[in-house]
Amino acid sequence: MGKISEMNKKIRLPLTIKIHPYLYDHKFAGRAVLPAALAIQILAESTCSAVPGMDDFRIFDASFPRFLYLPFNAAEIQAFNEIVLWNDGSVSSSLLTITASNTQSIKRAKEHVLLKFGTEANPLEEIPIDIASALKGNCFKVSASKLYKELVPFGISFQNTQGNIYLSKDGAVGYLRAPDFAPDGALGSPFPLDAAFHVACAWGQRFAGIVGFPVGFDSLVIKNKIESGKKYFCRIIPSGMKDAVLIFDLWIYDIEGMLFQAVKGLQMKDVSAGKMRPPGWIVDDNGSRLERFYNHCDSLSLVDLDAVSPFAAKAFSDDEMARYSIMGQIRKRSYTGARIACKFLSRELSGGKDKRQAQVISTVAPDGLRPRCSVPGAEMEYYCSVSHDVRFAIAVAGRKKIGVDVEILSGRVLKSGRIYMNEDEKKLMESASVGQMQAALRVWTIKEAVSKAQNITLVDIWKKARVVKIGLSDSIFNFGGKEFTAYHETIDNHIFALVEMAEDQG
Repeated sequence: MGKISEMNKKIRLPLTIKIHPYLYDHKFAGRAVLPAALAIQILAESTCSAVPGMDDFRIFDASFPRFLYLPFNAAEIQAFNEIVLWNDGSVSSSLLTITASNTQSIKRAKEHVLLKFGTEANPLEEIPIDIASALKGNCFKVSASKLYKELVPFGISFQNTQGNIYLSKDGAVGYLRAPDFAPDGALGSPFPLDAAFHVACAWGQRFAGIVGFPVGFDSLVIKNKIESGKKYFCRIIPSGMKDAVLIFDLWIYDIEGMLFQAVKGLQMKDVSAGKMRPPGWIVDDNGSRLERFYNHCDSLSLVDLDAVSPFAAKAFSDDEMARYSIMGQIRKRSYTGARIACKFLSRELSGGKDKRQAQVISTVAPDGLRPRCSVPGAEMEYYCSVSHDVRFAIAVAGRKKIGVDVEILSGRVLKSGRIYMNEDEKKLMESASVGQMQAALRVWTIKEAVSKAQNITLVDIWKKARVVKIGLSDSIFNFGGKEFTAYHETIDNHIFALVEMAEDQG
């Protein structure tokens, strides 16, 4: 946009906001309110039609100071778009309504939304595709039906997350839909952005104990227009909390991994003065997140396979893709989770300074088989181990030889104990305080982890490694004439084992 002359500094345009029946599904404390995402759309359309040159812009410094309540059984609301044209070429836009006093002698303007439109010289810095496509950590799953029944109680028209959303300390992911009962606006359908706010709200309820509503953002970039009738994927990244306001970055992609919208510095807070509280079941219970393992490795990354996006394979390097392309669908799922977990390790071990694109972080060792954790500038390469079961992929890295395994609790491991346990181990298993099935799984996961740490076939490890004590959190095993500790953690019915071994053991 070019600079605007001083003489056209401020204008106030009348706005007629049509109240479609579906808007009554968007409520706060029982009263219908105009959705923030739709208000952005309304102001953008009005401003673009009034100001020449509004062809390529971003939206900055948005704030939503008060709700615009929708009168019941009304067809429309009369409002105003107050536009300020600044000498630097930017344009601010406010959604106003005018109310009169009881005597009708005094009229007062209420500001509901304030936006700023402008251009920016620097392009949007997109997050690497591995970070966009998956969460790190133990995820908490919330179904869309439960989300809208107990966390974000909107009506059916605004229930636009699909399936499950997943929440971890690392953020949130979920699928969104753009319903086709309303026409797309100039910026595309506003419904997925509104639904992404719901996902962020659920994160705030779980990890901050706040029922947050959007009250502003730093910037909104429309890369592509969201189309009605299509499905999208959102990634929510929490970036802090200031003065009881939660701060997020929000990214919306299509199922192929193309970025459509990005919101930086989304601000969400409790606007109910404490009257709205999260239900007890959503609040983080500080359950197991493998905390003890961090004492015995340099870095750890856990990925919930259900929370990995369909486009995660776009993060692969050439050698990773070569292996991936020949796998079946079930194997592809676990392989993807494990490789994403390894990329997370590389970034974490760099102290958060590794901003490389995901495709240049190769997690395949030179032998083409073992996992690798490459860290730019590191004096030596870390040992790395990965494992996966039907739900989780886990990757660990350390300066010593290290191995990890995860298995879901089942009777299969107990029934096949004669294959991988010697007679002494069977006796230990039969008398273990944790129960036979839990004990058998500990023996199995220990030997799997040792096999990875020593890069020795599992069949050989069954004979060379001997478990001599089985415990709930720690077990002892003998290898190469020395005793080592194996560490156990449990998430739901998934058992994890970690071993750390000296360099000269082999």
